[in-house]
Amino acid sequence: IAWTVYLDFVTCLDAQNDNDIPILVRETGTENCEKPVPGTYFYYDSKVGVCQPFYYFGCGETNGFKSAEECRLACKGATDSRRSIAISKCKSKAPAARESSGKYIECGSCPGGYVCDADLCCPTREYLCMLPYDGNANNFLTYNDCTAFCKNN
Repeated sequence: IAWTVYLDFVTCLDAQNDNDIPILVRETGTENCEKPVPGTYFYYDSKVGVCQPFYYFGCGETNGFKSAEECRLACKGATDSRRSIAISKCKSKAPAARESSGKYIECGSCPGGYVCDADLCCPTREYLCMLPYDGNANNFLTYNDCTAFCKNN
């Protein structure tokens, strides 16, 4: 069973060109290059209207901002061009696993790193809190929800 994490597109002001540009959020990159430059970057989270931190592995293109202030300045008044949809959340406040069609995955077919919880395939603490190594969902609504859930990991 395949599942998809949907990426958000938002429009933020490109300060150098005075144009609106699409920003692909949380482009984490890879570690597979000659000189990786990993670190914490920021993206505009259109769900809550604030800039959130994420870990960038150091290789490939990042559409993230180097500081929270740079993100806030560029994305002040940003608009989300997607229509709103209801998101089923797990007790951890992370979104439940979905198929590429957007349909929630049934409990008997949860992907690796997920367990059945209240009829939803919910990510485990080990799966969500492994930054920066191993793939992870890293899809909490806010940074504070993430740190609250992962603080004992």
